[in-house]
Amino acid sequence: MKHEDVKHEEHGGVVLSFHEWAHQVPAEIREDSLWLVEAYRLGLFLGVPNEPYWFFSAQGVDTWQVMEGLVKSFFFGGAIGLISCYKGFTCGSGASGVGRACTESFVSSFLVIIILNFFFAHILRSMYTAMYGVRGLFE
Repeated sequence: MKHEDVKHEEHGGVVLSFHEWAHQVPAEIREDSLWLVEAYRLGLFLGVPNEPYWFFSAQGVDTWQVMEGLVKSFFFGGAIGLISCYKGFTCGSGASGVGRACTESFVSSFLVIIILNFFFAHILRSMYTAMYGVRGLFE
């Protein structure tokens, strides 16, 4: 039996192959590794076989996404370190000053990561498209 021929009946009686189901999920979500793990857990709960899940998931991830994650995490870690050091060195005295600095550091880091992720995602997706063109998940 081919992987794409595996069918699963959902609670509403609709029969979808894993291939059809995965096509309904937006590309931005499919490329997220956390989504892959959570979708796998959902598949286990619903009784989807392991082989087709991992087969199609591996097709959607290539070296570019791994390198993109490493580059982004390097800059995210640098931003967190710089913000935390700055807030730590300029904090007020006492426990309340340190607590306030920790809270400000967390909030600032969170916002900077969201902003950096937006720009990196846009820039790196443009670079990928320029170098490799548009690639579908199941090519």
